[in-house]
Amino acid sequence: MARSKTTPKGSSKKSFMTIIGLAGLMVSMFLAPAILALMSVGLAPSLVAWLSDQNPMRALRVRILFMFNMSGVIPFSVTLWMSGRGFTAALGMLGDVVTWLVMFGAAGVGVVAIWVAPQISSIVTHLILQERLRTIVKHQKKLVEDWGNDIPPHIPKQSEEAAVVNAAE
Repeated sequence: MARSKTTPKGSSKKSFMTIIGLAGLMVSMFLAPAILALMSVGLAPSLVAWLSDQNPMRALRVRILFMFNMSGVIPFSVTLWMSGRGFTAALGMLGDVVTWLVMFGAAGVGVVAIWVAPQISSIVTHLILQERLRTIVKHQKKLVEDWGNDIPPHIPKQSEEAAVVNAAE
């Protein structure tokens, strides 16, 4: 039985983006080699993350880090582009501690965001669910006050404490 040749979902988009990226790299080698050198050094944290991250969410994590890292590299790239002085200006920028601090500091903020965002999301979700649980318990008490505590025999009774414990799990 012959297998049909199908490409995985997103495969053609990924290869297209790779071709576009390589074409951009080739063009920048000729038009702006100093900016390419500055960006190569400045984007080192993103490259390290791309090569070393083994998390199942690797693609998302690397993209987030890359965007934060680019936010630290772009101001110096634009300054270098506007000055038009080439490698002299690039070496001057790379010799400045502030340049390194901004480029790698932005990547550091990205790492912190990757680490902290799930924690904050978990805390906020937990607080929202706790508030919803309180509302449901309050609504249950009002129903018991209005209708009484008569529950049909086929529905098991559950104490309020057990309901809170089960909902929290």
